[in-house]
Amino acid sequence: MILPILGRSSLAQCSLYSIIRNMLPLLRRSLFAVLLAGAATLLPAAPTQGNLEAGPAWPAITRQTRPWAYWWWHGSAVDKTNLSRELQRYHDAGMGGVHIIPIYGVKGWEDKFIDYLSPKWMDMFAYTVTEAHRLDLGVDMTTGTGWCFGGPHVTDAEANAMAVVRKFDVPAGGTLAEKIDRKATQALVAFSPEGKAVELTSRIGADGLVNWTAEGGPWRIYAVSQRPSGQKVKRPAPGGEGHMLNLIYPEAVSHYTQWFDDAFKGYRGPKPRAMYHDSYEYRSDWAPDFFSRFEKLRGYRLQNELPAAVRQLVTN
Repeated sequence: MILPILGRSSLAQCSLYSIIRNMLPLLRRSLFAVLLAGAATLLPAAPTQGNLEAGPAWPAITRQTRPWAYWWWHGSAVDKTNLSRELQRYHDAGMGGVHIIPIYGVKGWEDKFIDYLSPKWMDMFAYTVTEAHRLDLGVDMTTGTGWCFGGPHVTDAEANAMAVVRKFDVPAGGTLAEKIDRKATQALVAFSPEGKAVELTSRIGADGLVNWTAEGGPWRIYAVSQRPSGQKVKRPAPGGEGHMLNLIYPEAVSHYTQWFDDAFKGYRGPKPRAMYHDSYEYRSDWAPDFFSRFEKLRGYRLQNELPAAVRQLVTN
C-alpha cells in the first residue's frame, strides 16, 4: 500500500507512527535493564560483613618489598663500627636493603681509603653483608666503582674503542710509501676505480712496508685500526681507576670479570644478593674482533665494502 505524503499534524494521527512513539519509553527501559544486568555480571560479589572487618589481604612484607637505597662508599673509607651503625639506621627507617657503590674519596681522609677488591676491602664487605643479614637487610654491589665499568685491569685493546680509518691514494705503478703498523692494523684493503678489492693486510712486512704494486689505477687504500675512546671511569674509588670497558668485545668482558673471580676466590663471607651495572654511558663503536663477528653474522666480509662502510668514519 502506498501512503500519501502527510504533513506533520497528519503524521501524528497515523496509527503506525503513534504505536512506535508510544513504545519508545518501553524500549528505553528495556535497554537500560539489559545493560544493568550485563554490568552486574562483571561486578564482584558484595563483600560480607566479615570481609569488611578483615580488610584487604596484603602480601607479607619482606626485604624485597621494602625500598632499597644507594649506599655510596666514599674512598671505601669504612670501618666495622660505622658500618653497623649505618645498617641499623637503614633497618630502623624501614628499608629493605642497600646497594654499595664505591666512589671517589673525601679530602683529608686519604689515610683511611681502602683499595677496591683488596683483601681488606673484601673483609669489610663480608662484615657488611653479615651485619645486613642479621638485620634482615639485603646487599647488592656494582661490578666496578664509579661509572661505567672499567678499571686498572682494562688494557688499551680492551677499552671502549673507536674505529680509526686512514685513506691513501696510490697511482698506477706506484707503491704505498706509508709504513703500516702490522700489529695494530685490522684491515688494509686497496680498491680500484671499478670497485675491485685487493686484500693487503697479509702483505704488511715486519718493517711496516707493504709488498704491493698498483696495476692500473689510481687505487685508494683503506687502513682500519682502533684506539681507546678516551673515556675513563668517572668518579672512581681508590683501586678502580682506568679505562672504561669495551662491552661489545666478549674477550674484554671475560678478562674484566676475572678480576672479581680472583677477589671472591678466597672469600668466606655471605654473597651479595646481586651484582649491578650503574650506567651505560659508553662511547664504543668498534672492537678487535668486529670484522670476524660481522662476517659470521652477515655472511660476507665487511673489509670488501670499506668505501661504503666507513664513509662516515674516515679520519686522516
